[in-house]
Amino acid sequence: MHSSRTNKACTPLFLQVVSDVTADPTLPRTKDVRCPQCNHNEAVFLSANTEQGMTLYFNCVNCRHKWRDYV
Repeated sequence: MHSSRTNKACTPLFLQVVSDVTADPTLPRTKDVRCPQCNHNEAVFLSANTEQGMTLYFNCVNCRHKWRDYV
């Protein structure tokens, strides 16, 4: 059967990260970055291939600020 549901625009991975990602012990962490908002040096990170190449998505474990960096 044909579905009549409409396709929604895909939300970028960066925006799909759940708010308590910093509490997930299975995700990788780094102390090699500084949060641009609170200057804390620990963040959870995810990586993805994007149009810009490899993109790293960071989430500060202190203030939960989210940012990205292109590698």
